[in-house]
Formats: sequence, structure tokens, C-alpha cells
Amino acid sequence: MSFFDTLEQMVVIFFAVAVGFAARKMKVLSEETTRYLTNLVLTFLMPCKILASVTNGTDLPSVGIILEVLKMSLVFYGTGAVFLLIVPRLLGGTDKQKGVWRYVMMFPNTAFVGYPVIETMYGAGAVFYAVLLNLPFNLLNYSMAPLLLAGQRRFSLKQSFSPCVIASFVSLVIALVGVQAPALVGNTVSFVGESAMPMSLVVLGSVLANTSIRGALTSPRIWILSLIRLLVLPVVMLLVMRPLHMDSLVMGVGVLEGGMPSAISGTMLSLQYGGDVDCITQVILLSTLLSMVTIPLVAMLL
Repeated sequence: MSFFDTLEQMVVIFFAVAVGFAARKMKVLSEETTRYLTNLVLTFLMPCKILASVTNGTDLPSVGIILEVLKMSLVFYGTGAVFLLIVPRLLGGTDKQKGVWRYVMMFPNTAFVGYPVIETMYGAGAVFYAVLLNLPFNLLNYSMAPLLLAGQRRFSLKQSFSPCVIASFVSLVIALVGVQAPALVGNTVSFVGESAMPMSLVVLGSVLANTSIRGALTSPRIWILSLIRLLVLPVVMLLVMRPLHMDSLVMGVGVLEGGMPSAISGTMLSLQYGGDVDCITQVILLSTLLSMVTIPLVAMLL
């Protein structure tokens, strides 16, 4: 993919982030409103978008392609787990900072940024591949995050099975069975789901607006961590996937998702479990800003 073509698409995507950022700074959006919008996106809009990826088209992915995506997910999370063990030893820092380093290596922003990027680069049909890749995310996020961020062992089955996860499982069943949904169903969930991508980016901008930009820009550790997250990890994933002779679209989705910035759920989980909130939010801010340039760089390799 051409760097400048991809960069042009990233400008479009990050304009929505800038709108959310400006709205929060101008007090058009408050913290409470942002929280409500987040719940709206995750409870209704994103599940509809996930379902639309398999109900609003004529060509469902074959079982072979689905198995390719699941195989790719093993590489995706396996690579993150390896970096999770190595990076904290290299960067050092306090125990809580090391918890942040571990979390960032394991959990990229595969939904709020990843889904819009995949749709922009490959089309709406490719979102289903990203959805499959994201299936293990919630289960791992809510079971591992407390241990990674603060050394606590707590697991919530209720949190793991969110509306997005349920919609993902339903989409997987639809694709495996090969049943084409009625046009009315496809058009309905597609109509509602179309607002999920821009709204998720606006919410992300609003969250980032409450973060210290100076703290993010002046920390060498956060710069190094962000570049590992955005460039080193996806390159390693690409090197591991190529000998496996995966489908090019599947591999492209996996590598691009592997180069996403840190997941914004890290802030909420740090607040809940006593992690380093300032550090994780600064990583999210810097990695999100840098991803506007690094994602086109990674796309050039595909």
C-alpha cells in the first residue's frame, strides 16, 4: 500500500478524533457525557456494526478463511505475550509502570481505532476478520489486566461477555452456518452500525483530551514503548505470519491490528484495580497520535 494513500485515509479517521478532542476542550462533551456515549457505542452501535459485517452482504467468508483468522489470532496474542515478558525488563521503572508496559504489549486498540482503519483500508467486509481477531480480547482483557496492571487476581465472567462479544459469537455462527440474513435485517443493523465508527473515534478524542500532553511527550520510556507497540510488534507478527502462507487479506488485517495504539480500556482498568492511571493515559495519548504516521508505514510492508 502507498504511504501517502494510507496517510490520506488516516487523516480522515483522525479528523473524527480531533472533533472529540475539541468538543471535550470546549466543554461540548463532559466526562459524564463521554461515559454515556461510550456505553452507547459498546452496547448498541458497535454490536450492530459487527452483525452488519456478515448480514449486509452476499459473500460470507468460507470456513477455511475463518480458520485462517483464528490461526492468525494465535500469532497475534502469542507475539504480544512474548513482548509482555521482555519489554518491562528492558524499560525498567516502578512496579506499576511495568504493569503498564505489560498491558500495552498485550492489548492494542483493536476496536475503537482498529475497526475504522480496517474498514477504510479493506472495506466493510473485512471488519468481520477484525471481529474474529477481537473475540479473545475481552476474555483476556478482564482476566489478565488486573494481574498485569496491579498484580491482583480478579476475573469477571459478566464483564467478559459484553454485547460486542455476544454479537461477535453470533456473527461467527452466521458465517459458519452460511445462512444469509433477510435484507431487512441486514439493512437495519447496517444503518445503525454505520454510526459506530465515527462515534467511537469521537469518544476516543474526548478521552484523550483529559490527558497530559506534556507528560506523554517528555517521557523517553513512553516514546520507546509506543514505538515498540506501533512498529516493532507488527513487523515481528508479519515475519512470523509470512512463512505460514496465510491469506493476504487475513494477514493484512492481523498485521495492521497488531500496529494499533494502546487500548483505551487500560485507563478504566487502572482506575478500578489501582494501576498507574497517569502513565497508561499518557501511553494511550502518545501511541494514538503516533499511529497516524506509523499505520501507513506498516501498511507499506503489506
